[in-house]
This record gives sequence, structure tokens and C-alpha cells, in this order.
Amino acid sequence: MTRSVTLLLITLLFASLWADQSVAAAPASTAAAPTTFRAVYDGDYNGLPVRAEGIRELQRVEDDRYLLTATARSFLATITEQTLFVWSSDGQLVPLEYQYHREGIGKNRHAILNFDWAKQRVRNDVESKPWYMDIPTGALDKLSYQLQMRQDLIARYRDATTGSTTAPFLKYQIADGGKLKDYQFEIQGDEWIETPIGHIDTVKLIRARQNSRRSTTFWLAKEWQFLLVRLQQSDSKGDGFELLLKEAEIGGKTVTGLSELARARATRPSAERPSADPPSAERPSVARPSAERPSVARPTHN
Repeated sequence: MTRSVTLLLITLLFASLWADQSVAAAPASTAAAPTTFRAVYDGDYNGLPVRAEGIRELQRVEDDRYLLTATARSFLATITEQTLFVWSSDGQLVPLEYQYHREGIGKNRHAILNFDWAKQRVRNDVESKPWYMDIPTGALDKLSYQLQMRQDLIARYRDATTGSTTAPFLKYQIADGGKLKDYQFEIQGDEWIETPIGHIDTVKLIRARQNSRRSTTFWLAKEWQFLLVRLQQSDSKGDGFELLLKEAEIGGKTVTGLSELARARATRPSAERPSADPPSAERPSVARPSAERPSVARPTHN
């Protein structure tokens, strides 16, 4: 494997994990504030012995301020991303500062974005060369939109009686590299994923790209606030990269999956599940003794 391909493995781990008829992302006006979490992933490139470990963590630093951090480490490089944001009263994530740092073999890279919402612009400082870019209300950075998408999915699944089928696309505007980019995701349906912590029920999403040979698929845990469980990315040559959840904790609770037997029971159609009681036709009849009334001697009248 060339060094450039190996470095791509590390970059893909967190630089663009999530990077959807078309419907804009529904406002999460009734969504609760995000829950703190920590998740650890194994990264693999086509099964080759070049591995990386990724860690994602959300911390609450003040009443309405949060810090989301994503790190990826291998023997070649370490990449750290973090976004400081405010959770607004209407249930929207408002980024304040985004940072990206890569250090290791090859060229190091550093970038800092500061959002000035009073002036509707962002200051991009890449390699100590700052410039400004106008942004619309609702714009996000490459890390914060991943959490906003989770919150949007929580709201949609909670409010919709038919789950993911009611809104097949999600869209976000991302401030990245001095440009405003549109990220779009298509919801494909539900799928169980096997992980080191058990089988997890997920919703499957594909990032929709125009004029691109790259395919990116995500699986997010439905019962665990749509935490990322698995990611697959591949190109037209079959080269690909995969992430798989190894361990996680959300709100102080350890994330767990189901055993193979429990998953099979959970996915079995209701008509095939054994009933707790046998059908009435199969229930044995119980003989009930008839009540015997004592005879009463009646007097005769002459």
C-alpha cells in the first residue's frame, strides 16, 4: 500500500464520515438537547493490516455550550477535529468554532474556522492564511452537522408513525475550504448490524453525490440516538474503507447489542412467534363436577 493511500485511510476516518422527491432537514424544534457520549471505532482498509482507532466524544462545557471531538490515530498520523457549538432554544445546533489538526508522517495541516453570526460570515484560517466567507443562517461545519443529523433523525422517528419512509432525504449546508457545500443523504431503510458488542438495529443512509465514483454508506443505531455503528466507503476500483463500533457510552449508559438468538427472536414475524398459551382448540378440557343439591322431604297434606 502506498503512503498516500494509507494516509487517506486516516483522513477518511473522521474528516468526512457523514459528508442528503428532495426535502430539507426538518427543524428539530421539539428535540431535546444532545446527550453526551463517547464512542470507540476500529478502522480497516480492505482487510489489510493497516488499522486505525477512532474516538468520538461529546462534552457539555457550559449550560448551552458543547464540545464535540473526533480523533483518529494510527502509527502514521493523528487527526483531531473539534467543534464548539451552542444548542439553541429552538433545537438547532449553532457552531462557534471548528478546528482541524493533522500531525504525523507527511505534511502537517491545521485549520480553524470562527463563526461570526452577527455578521453572517465565517473566518477561515488555514495554515495561518485567514480569509472570510459569507454564510447563511443554519450553516454548519464538517463535524457539527453530523450531530445535527442525528438530532433530526431522532425528531423524525419520534414524530412520524412510519419512521424513515416519511422523509427519505436530509440536506445540510457546510462551510468547508472557503466554499459552501451541500451535503445530501438518502435514507435506505432498516438493517441489523453485527458488532463486537452485539447485533444493533440501525437505519441505513447513503450519501448522495453527483458526478462522483465514491460511495459512502452509514448505519446509525435506532435505539441509541442514531449513534454511528458502521461506515463503508468505496470507489469504482473496489478500494474501500470501513469503520465499526467497538464500544460506546451514551448519557452514562453502556451501549449494548443483542445476541444472535435475541436478534432472531426480535426479527421473527409475529405470526411465527410461539404463543404463551396454546390455542383454545388445543387446550385440554377440564371436567367440572356438577353441583349436587340435597333432596328436601316435603310434607304431604291430607
